[in-house]
Amino acid sequence: MRFWPYSKVFHVGGMMHLDNRRDISEAENNKRSGWPSKSNSSSYVHPNLSMNMPGARALAGWPDAHQMTYPPSWEECNDPELIFQFIHMLFPVTIPEFREDGVLFNWLMVSGASLVPYHFKLIKDFGTKNAIVQQVSFATNQGGVSSNLLLEWLQQINKRFKEKINMHFWMTLMCKMFFINKQRFC
Repeated sequence: MRFWPYSKVFHVGGMMHLDNRRDISEAENNKRSGWPSKSNSSSYVHPNLSMNMPGARALAGWPDAHQMTYPPSWEECNDPELIFQFIHMLFPVTIPEFREDGVLFNWLMVSGASLVPYHFKLIKDFGTKNAIVQQVSFATNQGGVSSNLLLEWLQQINKRFKEKINMHFWMTLMCKMFFINKQRFC
């Protein structure tokens, strides 16, 4: 049984859905679908994320397809050495790119900042036998991080994360208000 006709139906249906969204430009729709190139494989091999993301977000049901997203970060946390020690215990790596001077170390930092806020919720939902809970607990114990400090980090990461989202929300709202009034503010 061949499945390509069905994928074509979803492909065309997605394009039609994007055509009906006022916040998606024709160029963004075309880039998302792969049609502007002679061979639509170039969109899959060499994607342009700034053009693809609005279409993907619209198909996923985001009300504002151009909304910026921000990963959680350690910006508000005070002790970088302790954070690095915690991250090294949380993610024991041997691949050079993931080490502190490697190009992928920031990915580990964001992953750690994404895990910390949910640690206590994971314990509540899955108990202490969960593998992720055990790894965070191990990193906490071996990295010299107390439960109180972990709770403080959780609060700081969540606070900063919500501030960035709220800041973006208000800036987007202001830009839309000024755009409606035909003024170029943003």
